[in-house]
Amino acid sequence: MLQSDEIIQRLRYAIPHFWQKIVEVENLQDRGADELALWATEFFRYVNSRSVLTADSEYLKKWEAMYLIPSDENKPLSERRSVILAKLRGVGTVNVPMIKNMAESFEFGEVEVIPVNGGVMIEFVSNLGIPPNMEDMQRALREIIPAHLEIHFDFKFLEYAEFLGMPYYRLTSRTYAELMVDPIEADSGTNEVLEGYTHDQLSQVTHANMTTEGGE
Repeated sequence: MLQSDEIIQRLRYAIPHFWQKIVEVENLQDRGADELALWATEFFRYVNSRSVLTADSEYLKKWEAMYLIPSDENKPLSERRSVILAKLRGVGTVNVPMIKNMAESFEFGEVEVIPVNGGVMIEFVSNLGIPPNMEDMQRALREIIPAHLEIHFDFKFLEYAEFLGMPYYRLTSRTYAELMVDPIEADSGTNEVLEGYTHDQLSQVTHANMTTEGGE
């Protein structure tokens, strides 16, 4: 989108050279450039408002009102957009593709929808952990999936076995919760590893423990 200074330059080049230094002409073009820049800002803001993916907070309120969604300005825009997209995608016959499409609108990677006895399983296959707006996802899916069907979720986490071979200095900047959802590449070139720890010990291990015990 053009800014006022860029518009002024273009207006200058659009008139004969001997007019460009006339004060009145400069003033006229400067005011015109300001108005054009303001118009461009509002025009593109309006264009962006026509899409849930680009609308700002003010226009998201209108989308939320249209679909009777409670507006919560404390939520990130991405989460508010996900709820609206779920509403848009939840129209029509309820089937596996629709459920998959709605679940993936919450921007937590790819999911697989698996029919199970008495319900459906939503399996997260590409991202680790739990979606930040899990409650919104559950609510949206519950609105379209028939009430007699239960909804199950299968989350993906790192297993303790995947930590073996990782040096302690690669882990000291991470919390226990972060390690469960954020993979780290193993470093086989060091002896300070976690191979001596059991499942229970790993969750209690400290920096000092790993320093004194890791190389044993």
